[in-house]
Amino acid sequence: MIPFDLPFRTDLTQFTPENVFDWAILACEFVEQPGGFAWSSDGAAWSAYRDVILVTQGNRHVITGHLDYIAGITFSSDGRWLASASHDTSVRVWDVLSCREQVKLIADPYMAQGVSFNADGTYLASCGGEKLPVRLWNVIEGREIRQFDVPGSDSFQSVVFTPRGDYLAACDLTGKVVLWDSESGDVIAVGQHPDMAMAVSISPDGSKLASVGQDGSVKLWNIPSLTLHTEFRVDEGVFSVAFHPSGNLLIAGDGLGRLHVWNLINNRLIRTVSVQTDLISSVSLNPSGTLLASVSMDGSIKILGSNL
Repeated sequence: MIPFDLPFRTDLTQFTPENVFDWAILACEFVEQPGGFAWSSDGAAWSAYRDVILVTQGNRHVITGHLDYIAGITFSSDGRWLASASHDTSVRVWDVLSCREQVKLIADPYMAQGVSFNADGTYLASCGGEKLPVRLWNVIEGREIRQFDVPGSDSFQSVVFTPRGDYLAACDLTGKVVLWDSESGDVIAVGQHPDMAMAVSISPDGSKLASVGQDGSVKLWNIPSLTLHTEFRVDEGVFSVAFHPSGNLLIAGDGLGRLHVWNLINNRLIRTVSVQTDLISSVSLNPSGTLLASVSMDGSIKILGSNL
């Protein structure tokens, strides 16, 4: 079980390119059908089939309400809201302090796959479903306000706002990586993977977008042009990706349970480590850059930190 106090410890060393070989597994939890993992400044949350496990203020809560598998979760930037996307066709927003449902957003007929808050937590983007668009919701009013799409798209897998909220990015199973103007919904640029694109992440300064594909490609794009900045290769499909809060490291999880770590200062692979036995569906770092969560289809959630 993941210790309650782990997300709150202040004695942990931040991950850097120099200490990457000192990373070690600090905690592990096995759950039924884990989906996503998210960090806030006040704790963490992860999904276990239909439930959300929330650790906040030193307490652990089990939040229930979804009727099917939860594929993705995320916190608002201030930690007030927690959103969960489920295959029961709903997206739910929970009040973190009360652990109660704030709003239920009906995304029928699609199985919600991913969610992302904008900078101030007013809007929430969600994706998922065959040949269906990305949707933008007003969280306060509980209503859909806009849809985002691009010709030829199919089954968006991951969605994310840029830090300022001016752009929205997503990737789909045709290999497309799309950047929209979040206010107008206009397509700004489109990139392409040769095979299914599985996840996207935005750098902390909002200047780069990382996307990963089932063919093993890891692409780093410039924002907003989506011109290709750098491309890395992995000998297996890649399904999750995250930037370190410093912007100096990129971490991706593959289909064999391995994490790949690149130094973005010199664009070099600096470590590949086996942490799980099956596909890594989610990888994320806490705001201080001292802990990394890896979620696998083998049923494990592992938290890595530095041994220094």
